[in-house]
Amino acid sequence: MIIFPGNGIFHTRYVELAQTIQRETDLKLWVAIPGETGGISNPFTEQQTIGRSIDKLISRGMKENSRYFLAGHSSGGVIIQKELDNTNNNQLQGLILLGSFIKRNNYQIDPSGLFQISS
Repeated sequence: MIIFPGNGIFHTRYVELAQTIQRETDLKLWVAIPGETGGISNPFTEQQTIGRSIDKLISRGMKENSRYFLAGHSSGGVIIQKELDNTNNNQLQGLILLGSFIKRNNYQIDPSGLFQISS
């Protein structure tokens, strides 16, 4: 799982969430929280960020070609929806939106691949 932070929220704020998810599942779950953006989600570099995150996870022991989910909080959830248009990405299993929303042009999203948490 790769977690994209909301704007202005540094990646370190998501560590406890990631650790809790890992602890509560029986599955082996690799988690990356990109932090090179300094708390600013950039819609123009998300594919590079995903690639670097996957490379980092592989260097730490994750199997190559592993399937993954993208999670995005707030504006990070909006940014990750662009990946639905990347038809070459058969490793992406779904999106997790945390306090975010489905963009108008993505209303055709198959709800079986989307998990949304909001208040």
